[in-house]
Amino acid sequence: SDTADAVSLSSSTRQQQLSSINNLLQKSAPDTARIHTGLLFLERSLHVLTEDGNGVFLTTRGFKTEETKGPFRSYLAPKVADVESVDRDHFEADIPHMLLKVNSPESEEFDPAVSSIRPDPSEVESQLMASATSPTISEPARYTATCFPELDVYSAEDDAAFVYLDLYYEDYDAAFVFDDPEQLEGLRGYVSRAEMEIRGEEPVTEHVLPLTDSDCVAPGEEVGTVIERLGRDGERFCFVGQPNDPEGIVTRFDLNKIPVYQYLYVLLAQFEIRLRKIIREHIPDWETETDIHIRTTYVGDLAPDKLAGGTVGELLDILSEADEMQQLPVDLESYGATIWDVKDLRDAVAHYNPLVHSMSNDTESDWTAGDLRARHKLLRDIVESD
Repeated sequence: SDTADAVSLSSSTRQQQLSSINNLLQKSAPDTARIHTGLLFLERSLHVLTEDGNGVFLTTRGFKTEETKGPFRSYLAPKVADVESVDRDHFEADIPHMLLKVNSPESEEFDPAVSSIRPDPSEVESQLMASATSPTISEPARYTATCFPELDVYSAEDDAAFVYLDLYYEDYDAAFVFDDPEQLEGLRGYVSRAEMEIRGEEPVTEHVLPLTDSDCVAPGEEVGTVIERLGRDGERFCFVGQPNDPEGIVTRFDLNKIPVYQYLYVLLAQFEIRLRKIIREHIPDWETETDIHIRTTYVGDLAPDKLAGGTVGELLDILSEADEMQQLPVDLESYGATIWDVKDLRDAVAHYNPLVHSMSNDTESDWTAGDLRARHKLLRDIVESD
């Protein structure tokens, strides 16, 4: 079958019932052109999964668009936990394939709001290289977003299951829907992957949401506002522009773009200057009062003293060893990040490493947009405090 070439399943003899096949057969008989027999194979496979089982199906991308697969596509879409493309090198035919990962009928429904999608570091670096030579950024929010015409959009005539699967396949959180997507005319609104609930064969317009003022930020809004907004729980994206005239979408992964690094670079430079000032005022004899040794190769007038060559980590070590962290102009215990987290943020910015590793705010080992928001707040408060 071109729809189900391979399957890897956790099985259980307790779940052999095929009741939902009847729903398919009510729409069309197997001996007609309205249904593909491969779909019955996928349907049967779902019912031999254990309660917490997951199935992996290899299928062609035609699964999303072919009319004969419409009824089953609508049935399967809510159970899809992930969609991945498959390298064409694995097949002799030049046909794009994809893997559908589905949950068992009894397992907890997949929630895309807590998925853990990670960016490819090489892609982030390529993106940074491409944008690093851009002119001075006068409209930070606009240049942080993905804007027209680079955006993929959908037609009001598309079926909901196709859009739902395509959002997974492309790793999109939201997309615009137009009457005429080619000319970008007749904006209907947007669809959110996390809020789509497929209930059968239905047009995507059943899931379209209107843009409101609260969904949008102005193109000239500063990066700090975007960081604050996307770092909140549940805020995975926002739109740039006006509700009746949107220009693009900003997602959490867009926080890995060059305007964010440029913005943070300035704050971190001010932060380092603030640390050196505190040490000079409160620990003038830091070389004898601490065990910190700053190696410097600066000569002449490039550096007035060794502190100018110290790293953020060394400056913080001086404050810590001298027991003078209280000289920082904020209450460090009242933040969701530590001062050492700010040091880690500085290292990431200095080396152009990704600032957001996961689209979820529920991970512990990966950097999330929530982590960036907490570190940014602490950093900014230190810099802006009197």
